[in-house]
Amino acid sequence: MGELAELMINVVLLIAVSVTCDFLVFYWLSGNQFEKRDLLLSWYYVAEVVAIALWGAWGTMFGYLLQFTAFVYWFRRRQKYIINIRAVAISIICGLALDMIYEAVDSSLPAFTNQTSGNLAMIACELLLLTAVYHWRRQLANLVQQDQSSLLVLLEGYTIITLLSLNTVILTDSNRHLITASLTAAALLQVLFGCGVFYAAYRINQAKLNQQEQAHLKAQMKDLEDYANYLEQNEDDLRRFKHDYLNLLESLNLQDQTAVAKLTEYTAKHFDQQTLSRYQDLNHVHIKPLKNLLLTKFASMHENGLDYSFECDRIVDQLGQIEVLDLVRVLGIALDNAIEASRETPNPQIKIMLYQDQGNLEFEVRNKTLANSTIGISELGATTKDGHSGIGLANVKQLVEKYPQLSVDYNLANGWFDFYLVIEGGHDA
Repeated sequence: MGELAELMINVVLLIAVSVTCDFLVFYWLSGNQFEKRDLLLSWYYVAEVVAIALWGAWGTMFGYLLQFTAFVYWFRRRQKYIINIRAVAISIICGLALDMIYEAVDSSLPAFTNQTSGNLAMIACELLLLTAVYHWRRQLANLVQQDQSSLLVLLEGYTIITLLSLNTVILTDSNRHLITASLTAAALLQVLFGCGVFYAAYRINQAKLNQQEQAHLKAQMKDLEDYANYLEQNEDDLRRFKHDYLNLLESLNLQDQTAVAKLTEYTAKHFDQQTLSRYQDLNHVHIKPLKNLLLTKFASMHENGLDYSFECDRIVDQLGQIEVLDLVRVLGIALDNAIEASRETPNPQIKIMLYQDQGNLEFEVRNKTLANSTIGISELGATTKDGHSGIGLANVKQLVEKYPQLSVDYNLANGWFDFYLVIEGGHDA
């Protein structure tokens, strides 16, 4: 009675582990999220066990077909058919591979003639496979969800049919030892071939995506650079016009003061001073990605009706040993936070300062906050400098930790939130 109870426990444990592995692999690869009602789908495994008990090897084939149909139908409204098909197919391939490994070990090692030890070995194999899939889950998920060709489905179908055929021969042939050894070797070659093709398809797909992204980014950068150059040229022209215009008014000795008043009113109406000063000092920023970021954020502030000012009195053309894209990420986060906070403020105001002196670069963003704002030092962190504590904005903190010469301070006082970044001493990389 004790042995029977132990056997039942091991069988139930094996079923639970197998079902869990099937679900986890499917969730990881398809992108579907777990819902409690999904537990109802576990009936397929009970039906599979019954089918195997009744029909042996043919029951195994029926069980996998049932698993495939059940998963694809159950998740049809939560994800695309093709993605569900690919994900459940890989889950089935994993199950078939485990069956092959178990049969190979069972036919070679007498110790596994005991049902309990065999079940425990199967559970160990399931957990090892689950660990491997978890480690590569992002790459596999990208392959399953992003690949637009039918190659992956064809390869999965080919692999499943091959493994099912080999497994059926092993379970039905009387000379199990010889058949198992030869067919297991063939199955491993098939799996390695399939993995190689999967990897090749993944690399090709990633290369295509990278090419498309790079082309899109280059086009955006070109547009922004052209626009920045246009604004830079126009800023100089507008400054010269403003200077000459004011000198002209001062030098004119007009008797008709009414005409002077009308001329002043006309220029005030047709030349919006805020518009003219919107990109003031931007021509002092000689680092293209940084200038493009500022240009984009200034345009966003203007579109949202936010009052802002930008000050950059000196030429900015050095970043030291800081990667420009890392700096753009940090400053982009700071500017986005200022824009988001200003949208909720009755009288929004953003002040931006960029200053460089002897290789040191300073960047500051100050924005008004609500009087009852809950943004506090405990949330954002007081500083990233040595000797100070603070949690810090997660993304900013990760980037700051990468560079010892870079520090960031946060401060909230008198209704103003202040973001202050310093890159200490450096020369062009």
